Amino acid sequence: MRWFPPFWFLGIYECVMWGARAPAVFHGLAHLGVTVTAGLLLAAAALYPLGYQRRVRQWIEGSGPRSSATRRDALQSAVTRALLRSPQARAVGCFVAQTLLRSERLHLYLAMYAGVGIALVLSGLLAFQVEGSMVRPVFAAEGLRLAVPVAAFSTVAGLKTASRSPLGRAGSWVFRVIGGAAGPDELRGARVLVAALAVSVTLLAVAILNAAAPAGTRTGIGVTVQALTGAGLALILTELFFTGVRTIPFTATPRPSLHQLPLTLVRYFVIFPAFALTMAGAEEWMELSATRVLAGAVMLAASYLAARELRRWFEARPVPTEELLITGLGLRDE
Repeated sequence: MRWFPPFWFLGIYECVMWGARAPAVFHGLAHLGVTVTAGLLLAAAALYPLGYQRRVRQWIEGSGPRSSATRRDALQSAVTRALLRSPQARAVGCFVAQTLLRSERLHLYLAMYAGVGIALVLSGLLAFQVEGSMVRPVFAAEGLRLAVPVAAFSTVAGLKTASRSPLGRAGSWVFRVIGGAAGPDELRGARVLVAALAVSVTLLAVAILNAAAPAGTRTGIGVTVQALTGAGLALILTELFFTGVRTIPFTATPRPSLHQLPLTLVRYFVIFPAFALTMAGAEEWMELSATRVLAGAVMLAASYLAARELRRWFEARPVPTEELLITGLGLRDE
């Protein structure tokens, strides 16, 4: 319990409620919680002047040393050239990547989704087992499978939500003057970048979780299934989340809708849990044999192709004149 912070504050709560009558274990946990909180406050007070000095220097001199910016731009250029062939797609991909890297508001969106995803993963991975008077954490193998769809969904959803923020409206006229309304190449730039980030984050999560898992809970075929499922889900979800998107990210303001809140609640409280549990069951089914792994790969490929065709069908639909006017004025992004 001493390694699990919520128990510290449970101890503080019990001591506040019952005082000296609280069991002795809560007094120790309360003392630990107060000590750690005080230490964090002192650390924050000590580090704040350093952070303030760094922030002021950034305002005056720029975001960082020129050498690091040059290396970052070279790496970004190499990645975008490898993933995106046309100049229009590369331009939009670089624009989206630099906006994601430099905007603190977008970092807040991404941190929120990452925090929710990590909390859901940890809640599925960790269980507590009571043995006599001791409580010890236990690693749940089922949670390892559940972590894959959670990581893929939270990454794609976070990037899609961040892309709806109208941070680039001041420069959005450049895209309209050069190319007019966003075409397939421009839309591909943002979508491929999000897909690459989602696949990378999901595979990184699979690697970290399997490295931290006990030896008896991971197998070669299990790791293969998780990596295959994670990459496939990241690609499929990217196609689905960007179905119907007709503008370049950050260049338009979403129009408020009365239907947005109910759809969001259904997406995150109904569809997402069913999706995560279904995919965890599919992973368990695939781990039983190599034949099932191949069948699962075929089903993931077929699902990706179906999602891609659905997205292309939406892109091919003619846009009404009033819709073009609204989008061109930057009033909405879909």
